[in-house]
Amino acid sequence: MALVAAVALLAVAATACVAAAPASAEMQISDMCFVDASYGWAVAISSDGYGSYAVVRTTDGGETWTTQKSTGAFNGTGLDVDFADRNIGIWVNSYIYRTTDGGRHWKRLRYPTASWGASHVDFATRSRVWLAGTYGSDGGGRCVGRSTNGGRTWRTRMNRRTMPGVAPSGLSAPTGSTAYIWSRGLWVTRNSGASWRRVRTNYAFKKNAWWMIDFPTARIGWVLRYDSASLLRTRDGGRHWTKQMRGLRQKLTDMDFVSARTGWVCGAAGAVYRTRDGGASWQYLKVPTDDKLISVDFCDAQHGWVATDSEWGSWNYIYRTSDGGDTWEEVW
Repeated sequence: MALVAAVALLAVAATACVAAAPASAEMQISDMCFVDASYGWAVAISSDGYGSYAVVRTTDGGETWTTQKSTGAFNGTGLDVDFADRNIGIWVNSYIYRTTDGGRHWKRLRYPTASWGASHVDFATRSRVWLAGTYGSDGGGRCVGRSTNGGRTWRTRMNRRTMPGVAPSGLSAPTGSTAYIWSRGLWVTRNSGASWRRVRTNYAFKKNAWWMIDFPTARIGWVLRYDSASLLRTRDGGRHWTKQMRGLRQKLTDMDFVSARTGWVCGAAGAVYRTRDGGASWQYLKVPTDDKLISVDFCDAQHGWVATDSEWGSWNYIYRTSDGGDTWEEVW
């Protein structure tokens, strides 16, 4: 699943549910989540001058979008939305919001610990959900929560003091008991969060860089340094990493893997790269745009979407593929 998160901690949100309305074309998409070829959700920032955040939904593969819920204010903790199916979903925007009817109604939930600010959410199964973020008035701690009932209630699975501004930049939960976060290094739990350890690796990761992670299985995963050409793969849970696409100069921005063998990364100038053999080889696929791509999401090996980057006051374009990325069409 795709995510470009802001790192400021601003605790402003509205809890009222808003009536569904067609989404404005001037909505800046920052994260997408599709559960099948038709149904998908995205976090969008309105360019109405107020910068309010909203969840929008499509039921026709991205051709039209409906605004489901808006905070009514700018809240820059990090924007992530994930759905288990067409009905059950979680949106985190400092607070936690949950829906059981596809987003027609959203309920704000309690955090397991006070002073939390969630920025990442990931459904491992329909019932087991993980979230990650920071806690404390200065954002000086990393926290992880876990739910075993589809996000209805949560338990604290990590509460560690770090330093102000060091928020997890990635969360990936391949199973209900195994989860990874990136917070100045890779952390893993294999016992449902009862204990965590920092993974010692063979690669010197730049600590202050923004690293994204995606683990389709409990051992196989990828890390991507946002807005750079750095993409690496591990087959042993993060101890050893191999650099992918050596010699690549193009900047990458997002990735999505639907299995241990099949995944995509996107980046500058409409570029998408696909692997079908677990990273042994990569194929260049061109989206019909020269814009930078900011988000990629696939619901299976064939159906996927990318969104272009947008400057403030403009809007995203969304492109869709139904053949694994060989061809793309503009849908929004």
